[in-house]
Amino acid sequence: MGKPNAKILLFVHVRLDHTFLGKTQDILTPLWKKACDGCHLNRDTLELIKQSNLSVLKVDSYFNRIFLSIKCLND
Repeated sequence: MGKPNAKILLFVHVRLDHTFLGKTQDILTPLWKKACDGCHLNRDTLELIKQSNLSVLKVDSYFNRIFLSIKCLND
C-alpha cells in the first residue's frame, strides 16, 4: 500500500467514549451516511489504523476528542 516509509497525516472525527454521546452517534449514523455521502459518524478510526500496516506516531485530540489528528508512518 503506497510508498514505504511515507508519512500520513489524518484529521478525522471519531466516535466519542461518552456513553450518551457515543450512542447518539450510533443512532444518527444511518441518516448521516445518507446525507453525507457515506460518512460514518461513529467510526473508531484510530483502532482501524492500528489494525493496518500503518504505525501511529502521534495522536492529538480537539474539541473534547471529537476530532483527532493522527500522524502515521507507512510500514
